[in-house]
Amino acid sequence: MKDTLYISIFGLSLSLINVFKSTMVDVLSEKYNLVWTNLTDQKLQLLLVNADFVDLPHIQKIKNNNLTLLQVEKNPALSSQVIENTLFLPFEHPHALIEWLQHEFLSGTQSPHSIEQSILIVPSCSAKIAYQSFKLILDELFQPSGHSKYIIKNSDKHVALIDLEQHCFYPAIDWYPQPDSEFSIEPADLNSIVQFRTQVRPEDLNQGIWNFVWHHLQFTELEYPDYYRLAKWPQIKDFDQRKDLFKLAALFSEGASVAYAQQQLKLGEKYIHQFLCASQLANMLEPISSDQAKFTQHATTAVQKEANKMMGFFSKLRKKLGI
Repeated sequence: MKDTLYISIFGLSLSLINVFKSTMVDVLSEKYNLVWTNLTDQKLQLLLVNADFVDLPHIQKIKNNNLTLLQVEKNPALSSQVIENTLFLPFEHPHALIEWLQHEFLSGTQSPHSIEQSILIVPSCSAKIAYQSFKLILDELFQPSGHSKYIIKNSDKHVALIDLEQHCFYPAIDWYPQPDSEFSIEPADLNSIVQFRTQVRPEDLNQGIWNFVWHHLQFTELEYPDYYRLAKWPQIKDFDQRKDLFKLAALFSEGASVAYAQQQLKLGEKYIHQFLCASQLANMLEPISSDQAKFTQHATTAVQKEANKMMGFFSKLRKKLGI
């Protein structure tokens, strides 16, 4: 017998409400009877709400009543991503919303017949993919060829399906790199396409490559001496390192240097280089000039000097006033 899930969507356009409803039906209807209700329903369990209305007294009152809340906020730079229980508009693809719904309501409860969601967790003993080997695969992938769907292979094992036409990435379930084995890419055959599509939920292509690289790549000593900016935030699956990775994403989304990130976040240079390498391979990073970066060493020094001047002024003022 199915459980019942009471859901309300508040403060959004009718077209967006219908899209969200359709996505939730696709993801949750196998386990739950979905009941669409309103804010005043005491049985309410899931609320999707426009971020502009989160501070309404009634919403503040019910927030802690065993309620799962997803804010919806406009931010084109983070389009379609879910970060800290906030979904960002415009809503262009459902991948992140699907992952969030599964994490909140289906964790450990999916039926064996449902489509599985690949969570990349790599054992410490796992081998890693050589940087140059994977870079060559990506270089070949984006060469004009007349094909739109490719299989990445590790020896005879299928590692991932890439659909360029739909901009999707399908990572294989329960796969880890084998030591001293070759990687290759080839056009996907029909059987492989059907197998991946029936067993794995698609991810956005850039996001899928980012997480795949972060978990499986043997990072080399690459240099990032300039200023860089993220074209989009990675949808991070590594929950153990999520806090630090989100800090890096926030910083580089505005433009920064490795030296500035080290100084402000107290993270190691190698770790920051790995973050930038994953973002670069996923085509989510661009080099910029220092003038385009919001965070620079010069700006930090100038702010500090101004702060020191103000502190000196207030110190003299306190002495004059005898306080």
